[in-house]
Amino acid sequence: MTPKPHSLVAASLLVVAGALGGCAGKLPPCPAAGGPAWRELASAHFRVRTDTDPDSARGALRDLEQFQAALLTVFGGARDLRTGRLPVILVRDGWDDFADHWIAGWFTRALFQPLVIMRAGSELGNQDVIKHELVHYLSAKVMPVQPLWLAEGLATYFQTLEYDPDKGEVRVGQPPLNLLRVAQNGPSIPLPELVAATSIDGDRTAFYASAWATVHFLMNRHARELRAFEKALSAHLPIATAWAQAFGKLTPADLDYELRDYLDGGRYALLIFPLAPARPDPIAERPMSDAEVHATRAQLLLLGGQRRASQPGHAGGPPDQARGRREIDEALRLDPGNAGARAIAHFELGQPVDLDTAERAIEASPGDWMAWLLLAEAFHQRHMHAEGDTAERAVELAGDDPSVTITLIRTVDGAKKP
Repeated sequence: MTPKPHSLVAASLLVVAGALGGCAGKLPPCPAAGGPAWRELASAHFRVRTDTDPDSARGALRDLEQFQAALLTVFGGARDLRTGRLPVILVRDGWDDFADHWIAGWFTRALFQPLVIMRAGSELGNQDVIKHELVHYLSAKVMPVQPLWLAEGLATYFQTLEYDPDKGEVRVGQPPLNLLRVAQNGPSIPLPELVAATSIDGDRTAFYASAWATVHFLMNRHARELRAFEKALSAHLPIATAWAQAFGKLTPADLDYELRDYLDGGRYALLIFPLAPARPDPIAERPMSDAEVHATRAQLLLLGGQRRASQPGHAGGPPDQARGRREIDEALRLDPGNAGARAIAHFELGQPVDLDTAERAIEASPGDWMAWLLLAEAFHQRHMHAEGDTAERAVELAGDDPSVTITLIRTVDGAKKP
């Protein structure tokens, strides 16, 4: 999944996946062979590709928008905060070909963006992993600087968020039972050690439980100080300075005693916030081409295979990757200039970029940052200086979507480009 060593770009990628593809296996027939049609639906903050029916797809899109609105409500973020348009793949048929049946979805990164993968019919409210990672993503837009304990504590605390648009309220603070048991009975991490941590070493469950317990405690007993700390971090103060400014003479060691008493007390308050419903922004909808469907299936199969291979007792590898390659080959046979398929072939499968097809992709989609990035890669492979302007154009266009993360690592005329 990471770019090739000689690639022009590098992305911040969380590898959670692997490979399966083509029309073989349990996947239904391709659309051209009579299989289910795929469509793309786009709202203000999400872009969903799916093979499910339009009503279900719109419902999933509204749930994602409402969850984001609820999170921004409790974070105190502006409703018009620019968070980008996160891609989502919502799958009805063939789920078992790339995910275990007990998995209802996951959150990863692919092609320089976060990516949510969900089984159609599953409720976002039950998707703790996806909600946890969405909290990470959105909280970082509101508060870019977060020490590790705070980042994980906020994500674990707010993944329990529940909202009721009819009542106009958001509820947070329901203790996850598995983390509560660890926080109460150990092993736990003393607060001075927790707040100093810059990586999760040793018992990860203990770290998450301690981070969750600390944020829950602060939200209920020291909310004013916690808000002041977050505000100081948002002002880019050093962490130690921000702590002193917000908590005064209260040290992590002092708060550790209070935290122990809080956990031993056995009463954990829920917080209720007023919720404005998500704005009923229009949803754009279009049918996906067969080439786009094959590219999407290839991405699912590649990611799913890698995810399975990373799990104990599961296998993934060449057979899965071969199926993904077949899907990409079919996508490019149908549409050689398809930027999405070319991007998967190049950045995920290591295939070179053909200059002529990259140029045709630009002609077809002059506003597509991915097409410009592929053209820059094609120039780079040929050591052509034209890569500079095309790469900068890609970054310029990608800048319109804050969910995209591209880091140029090339050197042109001896100067490293940002």
